[in-house]
Amino acid sequence: MDWSQLSGAAAKALFIDTNVPYSYMDFIPSAWVAVALLLVRLAAEAICIPLLRKILGSMKPGLDKKAFFVFDDTFIAFFSGLLEGFAVYVVLTSNEGCSAWNTTPCIVGYPNHQYSITQRLYCALMFHYYLYEMLGTAFGVGTVLKPDMVAHHVITMTLILAAYLTNLASFSIMWMALFDISNPILHIAKVFNNVNEVPLFQILAHAVFAVFALLFLVARVVATPFSVLYPAMVTSRGVLPTGMTIAFCILMVLVYALQIFWFYRILLILLGASEGGKSKGKGAKAE
Repeated sequence: MDWSQLSGAAAKALFIDTNVPYSYMDFIPSAWVAVALLLVRLAAEAICIPLLRKILGSMKPGLDKKAFFVFDDTFIAFFSGLLEGFAVYVVLTSNEGCSAWNTTPCIVGYPNHQYSITQRLYCALMFHYYLYEMLGTAFGVGTVLKPDMVAHHVITMTLILAAYLTNLASFSIMWMALFDISNPILHIAKVFNNVNEVPLFQILAHAVFAVFALLFLVARVVATPFSVLYPAMVTSRGVLPTGMTIAFCILMVLVYALQIFWFYRILLILLGASEGGKSKGKGAKAE
């Protein structure tokens, strides 16, 4: 089975009808993915957390109490890594030439962009991963989000839907692939930081967090003016309707301002670590 056949089979499994144009219906029947992820999470917790307690407890007394947090960040790192890998694949192979280094195809062609199967798959999967975390929060199981991250998820899910339905999915996929590249690294750093009572893990936590900070700087601070702001402010003019262009510009400026704020908090964590403080990475929840 080649990749196109595999993509078609995956689309059928998600109940995405590739014989009809994209629409909001790509997100409704496929909502079973969010429920399935929640069930997978509960099953994995039941299997892995008792084992982690034994392993961590054998390393240092009291460390077994960190088993849930180690598992939580490992689970997030694994699935966010899979989604990021898929996003990069889509950008490189089937995103209509739209990429962080070539943003013109992201906008030009509106409103006649034709979505590939993999684009439709990625948008649905990304949306439902956020929905899974929202369901977990609502029922108090799995990853329970704080209020600011609930707001973040609501906004991001809204943007995914809005871009998809307004024929700008190529841009949103490029943007998410660029921004999310640092997310798995953050959660790997947090895995080590959760057990930083062990000196080796504390060193690894600081080292991996520094890698995360560098990726965040490059992808979300340095690249954003060219890859996100420029197409929103320049390329979109004369291509998108005026009202849509204005809304697009405002949203992207707000997104960039948030990245600057988050990077400021990351720098505070790095400075604290360099001064001998123990950084928990909580301020750098840069989803």
